[in-house]
Parts: sequence; C-alpha cells; structure tokens
Amino acid sequence: MDEARVAEIVDDVHNSSLAHLKYNSEDSLRYVILLAYIASLNSYTSFQELASGKGFCDILFYPYPGIQKPALLAELKWDKPAEEAISQIKEKNYQAKLKDMHYDGDILFVGNIYDSAGKTHACKIQKQPL
Repeated sequence: MDEARVAEIVDDVHNSSLAHLKYNSEDSLRYVILLAYIASLNSYTSFQELASGKGFCDILFYPYPGIQKPALLAELKWDKPAEEAISQIKEKNYQAKLKDMHYDGDILFVGNIYDSAGKTHACKIQKQPL
C-alpha cells in the first residue's frame, strides 16, 4: 500500500534494466512492471492482457492456493493521471475475472503510471473487497 515506495522500485528497475533506446515504449513499461514484481513469483502467478469484464486487464497477479495475499489488478498508463488507471479498472469491471476464478479475497487495484517527459513513475493503490 506504499505508493511512493512502489513507484521508487519501479523507477529503479526501469533505470537499471533497459537500454535507453527502448526506454520510452509501452512494452518496456510492461517489462519493467513484471520485473519489479519478480519477488512475487513465490506467491503469485501473473496473467497479461487478460480478458475480463469489459476489456483487458494489463496484468493480474493471482495468489497461489493457500497464500493469504490479495490479488492485484494492475493497469499501466503512459502520460496519464494515476486516478485514470484506477478508474479504468473499476469502469471496465476487471475484477469480474476473479469472480470467475472463484476468488473471494481482497483485491488491490494498482495504477502504474509513467511520465515520459520527466521519465518518472507514479503509483496509485486502492484496496477493494470482491
């Protein structure tokens, strides 16, 4: 739930992991988010561009059976406000896929934002019950 820390970690991964020629691309941002969340591999499986609700969730981190952690619905935005990412998750009902998967725990809506002009990251996190 520490938005500033998440943005800092994502920024560190972005700066240390990508060639500058590919730095400002949407695919690079997706790679950075997946790499930044690599520590989650012991607790989560991830799905990319998952059809859910009225669209496609950029990344779903789904906890393994027996793991007592919330699911994460991550929306990536480029040069947009963080609130727009959270709004899109809600408006397009991305959490519907979790109901289909018989998930009944908490969910974190995570908006990961990249500002290409300043080459900075931001993060917005909201905890939601299913």
